[in-house]
Amino acid sequence: MDVGLSRLVAKGHSQKPGIDYNDAFAPVGDKVILRFVLSFALHLGYELYQLDIDTAYLYGNLKETMYMIHPEGFDDGSGRVCLLQKCIYGLKQSGREWYFVLSNFLKSIGFEICPKDPCLLVKDEVLLFIYVDDILVMSKTKQVYERFGDLLKTEFKIKEVGKPKHILGVRVEFVKNRISLFRRQYIEEIVHTFCFHKGNKVYTSMEPHWTPRKFLESEDKEFDPHLYRQLIESLMQLATWTIPDILYSVSILS
Repeated sequence: MDVGLSRLVAKGHSQKPGIDYNDAFAPVGDKVILRFVLSFALHLGYELYQLDIDTAYLYGNLKETMYMIHPEGFDDGSGRVCLLQKCIYGLKQSGREWYFVLSNFLKSIGFEICPKDPCLLVKDEVLLFIYVDDILVMSKTKQVYERFGDLLKTEFKIKEVGKPKHILGVRVEFVKNRISLFRRQYIEEIVHTFCFHKGNKVYTSMEPHWTPRKFLESEDKEFDPHLYRQLIESLMQLATWTIPDILYSVSILS
């Protein structure tokens, strides 16, 4: 095993609420807000950059007293355990504590949190969208972005991705005055998971005058309600994120 690809992860499933953690909810950027940021940047002519915080959860401050047994292969036989000083991956509160560390630092350098979304922050000519350890930066000029990046480097180890090409599993393309979003891989996974590749191709998302009653009255003995709910959830992800054309059809099927 390549040690460079290894990561120490705690067994968070054994944590007990009220003892090992209190709150576990961590704010995550809304995809609707992300679409707004992309369109807003395009409208103003601002530049977009992407940053990644390396080992973000390790910056989280652990409030509880936590002990962890040695990972397999590292037990020295003494029976001793590890006293955790910081959050690590696997703990239920790690994501929440990391958000507070990042947001508190950003507020200390002048950023304000948007009342509508705690993962959208604004300062002068810079707009930030946070999704866990990924940060999308919208700035008026490259110099403004570089000044922000230098401030961030004083506190965290970051990786500069540059102009975003993939955001949350979505491929992004910039063509003149347009931003296009693609989810080809996700669509292909849906097609093969639900065996759509066996069907015929059509050019409309739903036949005219179709109603759920027609489907419910059909004698389909292979209908699986659990699988159907999975399909609807997958289609809803597409409809609300990158393919609004199917939104009406998905709502009917829901």
